[in-house]
Amino acid sequence: MNPPSVRLSNLSKLKLLGPTRPRLAWPDRRLAEALAILERRVRGRYWLESLRLALIWGGAAAAALLTLLRLTPLAAPEKIAALGGGLIALAVLALRFRHRPDALAVAHIADALSLKGRAITAFRLLQKESACAWEQKALAECLAACRALPAEAYALIVSWRPWRNTALVWGLFLALMLTPNPLQPYWEARQEEQRALAAAAEQVKQALAPLEKLRVEQKPLLDPAASKELGVLSQKIREAGEREKAVAELLQARRQLEAAAGGLNPTALEDAARLANLWQEADPALSAALQQGEAEKAEKAFLAWWQKAASGAKNEREQAALQLFRSAEAVKDPALRKGLREAARYLNQDRPAGEGQANPSDMPDSSWGEAVARSLASLAEHAGGSAALAGAATTLNRLAAALSSGAGADMLAQAGNGARGSSSPGGSPDTCPTSGNSGSG
Repeated sequence: MNPPSVRLSNLSKLKLLGPTRPRLAWPDRRLAEALAILERRVRGRYWLESLRLALIWGGAAAAALLTLLRLTPLAAPEKIAALGGGLIALAVLALRFRHRPDALAVAHIADALSLKGRAITAFRLLQKESACAWEQKALAECLAACRALPAEAYALIVSWRPWRNTALVWGLFLALMLTPNPLQPYWEARQEEQRALAAAAEQVKQALAPLEKLRVEQKPLLDPAASKELGVLSQKIREAGEREKAVAELLQARRQLEAAAGGLNPTALEDAARLANLWQEADPALSAALQQGEAEKAEKAFLAWWQKAASGAKNEREQAALQLFRSAEAVKDPALRKGLREAARYLNQDRPAGEGQANPSDMPDSSWGEAVARSLASLAEHAGGSAALAGAATTLNRLAAALSSGAGADMLAQAGNGARGSSSPGGSPDTCPTSGNSGSG
């Protein structure tokens, strides 16, 4: 009985996997010429069958991959599936190329058709190159039988049914490509959700970044525990996955900011805004420092103003004292109000002739100015901290409201930018009195 590889009516039954023997070429040109037509038909059928296998495996892989990819949020699943199917088809062709039929396989097929071992006999005799008369006679008979072999009996395509199956597989893949993905609206909504969360996370990061550097009375604005939690808030929002969870995180962070603001001077923000408005004409540098919450600049600006006022003439001191009295009436902080009034009373005191022109550093009035300057610096620090905390809390609150309402990434960016635009100490119109009202005090 011939081995399975000999009895082939369809070369698709050739083994494709496992170890292979070395490829054999024709041992002699006479045998190659005798089986040349059959060899061409064998190779033609083999590569047609290889093409069919590549198409059916590639199409099946593409259809299966497309079905699986539509269960994921990946973009352009059709292109990925087509690429995957193409790679599978190339792999099949590469494997078939490795196992393509050689001369010995053609001889086996010739024997399976009608030669009944004559082709293999001729192949082996030519390999031996024997000069025996009997072997030469047998070789001549075998070669004659090979030449007389009707190679047309070996059909290039045995049956069209396998090709119909291939067409069916590719028809299924094309139908899947043309059919809308029923999960596409869901994935688009999820992607929009992720973009919205990413936009909210970026706004949170920008809103909380200034708080890390702020200090009030030589202490960080936030305690270590709150600073650590707020430091990872942006990442939590980005990885929340759902709007409800992100909103809960934002509201929790807002409560932490409000708790931190409770440790600051409750009237600092309003007092700084009133004083900034009141000192716009008297000392623009002091007004700007109070508006921006810059303690050092506010202290230096008031000391410079105080030295000039204290060393001026009587009418100049009276005008300066009136400015301080107005400032005292404008603020709500009792300690600051008291300091401003005492400094104003000192300027209103009568002095001996020529005292107004004395060196301010040799006079006790410098201590009054330094006390008020330190109070104003502290006010600016507290106002700046309160404004920063209020601005960040407002940003978080607006982002939480926007997320709850289903806003997209663009609206979330606008909400965050709008909240930060009004977070300066003097930026709230509700806490800034007019100059006329200030003067009435």
